[in-house]
Amino acid sequence: MAKPLQSAFPDLSVVIEDIREDGDDVLVTSHYSGTFANDLDLSSVGMGAIPATGKGIVFPSQRDRVSFDGDQIAEIHNLETGPDAGMAGFIKALGADLG
Repeated sequence: MAKPLQSAFPDLSVVIEDIREDGDDVLVTSHYSGTFANDLDLSSVGMGAIPATGKGIVFPSQRDRVSFDGDQIAEIHNLETGPDAGMAGFIKALGADLG
């Protein structure tokens, strides 16, 4: 999904809000922001395309657990749950109605 996002949001950036150690893992709270400059093609996940709005978007904050194997990232696990977590929150931030 990285390529469609990079195409739709050429200035996409991640904003780190908080980083904390949790045992051997790290908890990272962050959000993405960017300008919805080009259509977002989600056909690879069966959702079609969302037309660009040209508006700046700030996506909801998310919390991830980052696990390591030595000095390499082994896994990133999103800790968010609920009706606006993940793709649902992402689509809502775009102002799109796919339902």
